[in-house]
Amino acid sequence: MTNGFKMFSLHQLKHRLFSALLTYLLIILFSSLVIYYFIEFISSMKFFLSNDTYFEEALNFIHGRGLTRTPWAAGNPTVDYEPNIYQPPGFGLLIYLVSLFGLIPTKADLWISYISWALTPAILVFLLKPLIGLRFSIFCAILSVTSPCYYLFGSGPFTEALYTAIILLSIGIVIRNLNRDLDRKLIAAILCAGFVAGVAYSVRNACLAYFAALFFTFVTLRILGSIKTEKALTLLLWFFIGSAPVLIALHLRNLSVFNQILPYRIDQGYFSTYLTSVRVLIEALLFDFIGSRTIAKIAWDFWLILLVFLPVSLSGLYLTWKQWVKYTLETKFFILFAVLFLLASSGMLIIAHTRHGLDPGNLIRHVFPFTWVLYPLALITFNFEQNRFRNIFSAVLGGLILFSHLNHMRNDIQKTQEVLAALNQPSDIATAARAITGKYKIITEEINFKITQDPEIIGIIDSIPKNALVISNVGGLLRRLTLLPIRSFDFDARKLQETALVIGEMANNTLPGRPFYLVILPNNETVRVLDAGDWKESIAKSLIPQGFVVTASKNNIIVFLKSDKS
Repeated sequence: MTNGFKMFSLHQLKHRLFSALLTYLLIILFSSLVIYYFIEFISSMKFFLSNDTYFEEALNFIHGRGLTRTPWAAGNPTVDYEPNIYQPPGFGLLIYLVSLFGLIPTKADLWISYISWALTPAILVFLLKPLIGLRFSIFCAILSVTSPCYYLFGSGPFTEALYTAIILLSIGIVIRNLNRDLDRKLIAAILCAGFVAGVAYSVRNACLAYFAALFFTFVTLRILGSIKTEKALTLLLWFFIGSAPVLIALHLRNLSVFNQILPYRIDQGYFSTYLTSVRVLIEALLFDFIGSRTIAKIAWDFWLILLVFLPVSLSGLYLTWKQWVKYTLETKFFILFAVLFLLASSGMLIIAHTRHGLDPGNLIRHVFPFTWVLYPLALITFNFEQNRFRNIFSAVLGGLILFSHLNHMRNDIQKTQEVLAALNQPSDIATAARAITGKYKIITEEINFKITQDPEIIGIIDSIPKNALVISNVGGLLRRLTLLPIRSFDFDARKLQETALVIGEMANNTLPGRPFYLVILPNNETVRVLDAGDWKESIAKSLIPQGFVVTASKNNIIVFLKSDKS
């Protein structure tokens, strides 16, 4: 009887494991096919680039220059490469490892994002299934991976898709093992979760928010009496032991290279007050969650946002308090973690935006790693009992959000096609853009795509002496196209005289005898601010008095050389 029961239990376990594995494989297969065909389509009209150029770290590592990248503007003119102080080196190192399989670094970084995006739905289901069931887990996964963040940045050479997938896996392992007895299998699982979190930190130092949220989640659960002290301490201890090898290695490298444990910073972009940073953050969260820029604009109306958020927040708090005793340990853990992770990540962004400068228009990319918590958090809070009425309401509301996500994609694709059609008319991008700038505020991606199709630009860049210090208003784009250390510089077309003085001073500060080249291409600012017919002439008039001469000028490029550094 006992042996028969054991055989039956073993058979049931094998059946459940096979069923779960099959479910995840089917999700991965479906998401991979959809994302593959989507990327094939979108790549025909978009050229994804990141001014952070993580691929440079991998490329330089291959050539024996270490995990380095091109300095900003004319800073540090004695070297063409320096260690990165913007993010940890994990992504660059991973690009290098992937490139060992035959991919060039500018393809390897894209494939990392593709694979991360394709795996994310299955990882989300793995995380959420114990909390809200299979159907709603798949629904949340669909909403997450169709959000504006994934559409705009999921297939680009950015860290966000990879980082998000890694932290989802880490927290999923933790939640899946919360109710297990303290044994070797539990310790092994938590060690694994910690190691995965350490890898996430090596990709983005914003992972500090994840560590803080996890720690205070266990602390709060202990204060509320939902977990025993011994278990909470044991899980935290083994989690941080698991992450220790990666964290120690990174911090030792930082001390060796920068003489600091946490050297990461960015000092470029727009600076603002804390209030403005909060509003920009709320707008980005709403836009990514709902998929509508129009609705997201309520972030700038104090009374309207109060009218919307106050009832929802109070209702959520009341329902959570009322249902708390019915929640499992996993559900309690997720609620607390989701709220703390959202607050910690938001706080880091607000501080970074206010004190170090970030582009408000690009802040949606930085909310990428934590917007996903909103979908399951809303379901757990407002549809915990999952009765018929609430299920229907949740499905309808989720369907509307999905429709909004897809509508945003459709509108963006239509806009891209319309802009590219306009840019295809004359060969001069600045002239062509005049026909469309009145309708669309930002056409940066479309201009970049057209630049990549102009063979004259590559030919001119290749003719510049290899020992020259080269800066450009589109340095990130040119680095990706040419694989050369072309530096980025914020060229202010609205203040040509002041900008010319700054560039002249940069040229004077370069090494004696080293040629200094400035490469200007059309971008979203120049095509709006300068006259389309003589934008190159306008720039030349401001730079020639500073000792610059024009060495090359074609439809979409003008190159200057500083002829006298005395």
